[in-house]
Amino acid sequence: MSTPFLTNQVSLKTYMALNYLNDFNPDTCQFETEIKYPKPGQIFYFYTSNPKLVDNYKIDGYSWFNNGGDKLLHNDQIIKTFYNVKTYDSTLGKLITSKDFKKEIYMLPNKKPPYLIHYTSSLENVVIRPHGNV
Repeated sequence: MSTPFLTNQVSLKTYMALNYLNDFNPDTCQFETEIKYPKPGQIFYFYTSNPKLVDNYKIDGYSWFNNGGDKLLHNDQIIKTFYNVKTYDSTLGKLITSKDFKKEIYMLPNKKPPYLIHYTSSLENVVIRPHGNV
Protein backbone atom coordinates (compact mmCIF):
# COMPACT_ATOMS: atom_id res chain seq x y z
CA MET A 1 0.00 0.00 0.00
CA SER A 2 1.22 3.48 -0.85
CA THR A 3 1.81 5.90 2.00
CA PRO A 4 1.36 9.61 1.33
CA PHE A 5 3.90 12.00 2.77
CA LEU A 6 1.18 14.63 3.23
CA THR A 7 -2.62 14.91 3.17
CA ASN A 8 -4.52 17.98 2.00
CA GLN A 9 -7.97 18.15 0.36
CA VAL A 10 -7.37 21.58 -1.21
CA SER A 11 -5.18 22.04 -4.28
CA LEU A 12 -1.64 22.95 -3.35
CA LYS A 13 -0.46 26.48 -3.92
CA THR A 14 2.13 26.48 -6.69
CA TYR A 15 4.82 27.99 -4.49
CA MET A 16 4.25 25.23 -1.90
CA ALA A 17 4.62 22.50 -4.53
CA LEU A 18 7.78 24.17 -5.82
CA ASN A 19 9.21 24.28 -2.28
CA TYR A 20 8.42 20.59 -1.75
CA LEU A 21 10.13 19.65 -5.01
CA ASN A 22 13.18 21.83 -4.35
CA ASP A 23 13.50 20.44 -0.80
CA PHE A 24 13.26 16.81 -1.90
CA ASN A 25 16.14 14.56 -0.86
CA PRO A 26 15.78 10.81 -1.56
CA ASP A 27 17.95 10.04 1.46
CA THR A 28 15.67 11.80 3.91
CA CYS A 29 12.21 12.13 2.29
CA GLN A 30 9.49 9.51 2.16
CA PHE A 31 8.74 8.67 -1.46
CA GLU A 32 7.00 6.04 -3.56
CA THR A 33 8.18 4.14 -6.61
CA GLU A 34 4.67 2.81 -7.12
CA ILE A 35 1.29 4.30 -6.19
CA LYS A 36 -1.79 2.05 -6.07
CA TYR A 37 -5.39 3.23 -5.67
CA PRO A 38 -4.69 6.48 -3.81
CA LYS A 39 -7.41 8.25 -1.89
CA PRO A 40 -8.58 11.87 -2.18
CA GLY A 41 -6.36 14.31 -0.32
CA GLN A 42 -3.25 12.16 -0.52
CA ILE A 43 0.00 13.72 -1.73
CA PHE A 44 2.95 11.61 -2.79
CA TYR A 45 6.51 12.13 -3.80
CA PHE A 46 7.22 9.79 -6.69
CA TYR A 47 10.91 9.13 -7.20
CA THR A 48 13.13 6.64 -8.97
CA SER A 49 16.66 6.84 -10.29
CA ASN A 50 15.97 3.96 -12.70
CA PRO A 51 15.16 5.40 -16.16
CA LYS A 52 13.12 2.27 -16.99
CA LEU A 53 10.73 3.00 -14.11
CA VAL A 54 10.37 6.77 -14.51
CA ASP A 55 6.91 6.50 -16.15
CA ASN A 56 5.52 4.43 -13.26
CA TYR A 57 4.11 7.62 -11.77
CA LYS A 58 1.34 7.34 -14.39
CA ILE A 59 0.24 3.90 -13.15
CA ASP A 60 -1.98 4.17 -10.08
CA GLY A 61 -4.95 1.89 -10.78
CA TYR A 62 -7.27 4.54 -12.23
CA SER A 63 -7.87 5.70 -15.80
CA TRP A 64 -7.28 9.40 -16.38
CA PHE A 65 -8.10 12.07 -18.93
CA ASN A 66 -5.44 14.77 -19.31
CA ASN A 67 -7.34 17.97 -18.65
CA GLY A 68 -4.75 20.65 -19.05
CA GLY A 69 -1.46 19.62 -20.57
CA ASP A 70 1.78 20.86 -19.07
CA LYS A 71 1.44 24.38 -17.71
CA LEU A 72 4.59 26.29 -16.76
CA LEU A 73 3.86 28.28 -13.60
CA HIS A 74 5.58 30.44 -11.01
CA ASN A 75 7.96 32.21 -13.43
CA ASP A 76 8.53 28.99 -15.39
CA GLN A 77 9.97 27.21 -12.35
CA ILE A 78 7.39 24.41 -12.11
CA ILE A 79 5.12 22.40 -14.42
CA LYS A 80 1.60 21.42 -13.40
CA THR A 81 -0.55 18.89 -15.24
CA PHE A 82 -4.25 18.29 -14.46
CA TYR A 83 -6.20 15.04 -14.84
CA ASN A 84 -9.84 14.02 -14.33
CA VAL A 85 -10.71 10.41 -13.57
CA LYS A 86 -12.56 8.24 -16.06
CA THR A 87 -15.48 6.47 -14.44
CA TYR A 88 -17.90 3.86 -15.70
CA ASP A 89 -21.39 5.14 -16.51
CA SER A 90 -23.78 2.16 -16.37
CA THR A 91 -26.53 4.11 -18.16
CA LEU A 92 -24.29 4.77 -21.16
CA GLY A 93 -22.36 1.52 -20.77
CA LYS A 94 -18.97 3.20 -21.21
CA LEU A 95 -16.23 5.21 -19.53
CA ILE A 96 -16.82 8.92 -19.16
CA THR A 97 -14.63 11.72 -17.82
CA SER A 98 -15.63 12.88 -14.36
CA LYS A 99 -14.57 15.86 -12.27
CA ASP A 100 -15.40 13.92 -9.10
CA PHE A 101 -11.79 12.77 -8.59
CA LYS A 102 -8.76 14.68 -9.82
CA LYS A 103 -5.01 14.30 -10.01
CA GLU A 104 -2.48 17.13 -10.17
CA ILE A 105 1.14 16.40 -11.02
CA TYR A 106 3.89 18.88 -10.29
CA MET A 107 7.40 18.57 -11.70
CA LEU A 108 10.43 20.71 -12.29
CA PRO A 109 11.02 21.96 -15.86
CA ASN A 110 13.64 19.25 -16.53
CA LYS A 111 10.75 16.74 -16.17
CA LYS A 112 12.93 14.35 -14.14
CA PRO A 113 11.81 12.88 -10.80
CA PRO A 114 10.88 13.70 -8.15
CA TYR A 115 7.26 14.36 -9.03
CA LEU A 116 4.69 15.61 -6.57
CA ILE A 117 1.32 13.95 -7.14
CA HIS A 118 -1.83 15.24 -5.42
CA TYR A 119 -5.22 13.51 -5.56
CA THR A 120 -8.24 15.73 -4.80
CA SER A 121 -12.04 15.77 -4.64
CA SER A 122 -14.00 12.57 -3.95
CA LEU A 123 -14.28 8.92 -4.97
CA GLU A 124 -17.96 8.83 -3.95
CA ASN A 125 -19.40 8.70 -7.49
CA VAL A 126 -16.45 7.03 -9.19
CA VAL A 127 -16.99 3.49 -10.51
CA ILE A 128 -13.74 1.75 -11.34
CA ARG A 129 -13.64 -0.87 -14.06
CA PRO A 130 -10.93 -3.52 -14.45
CA HIS A 131 -7.57 -2.41 -15.79
CA GLY A 132 -7.47 1.34 -15.25
CA ASN A 133 -3.85 2.41 -15.66
CA VAL A 134 -2.51 -0.84 -14.23
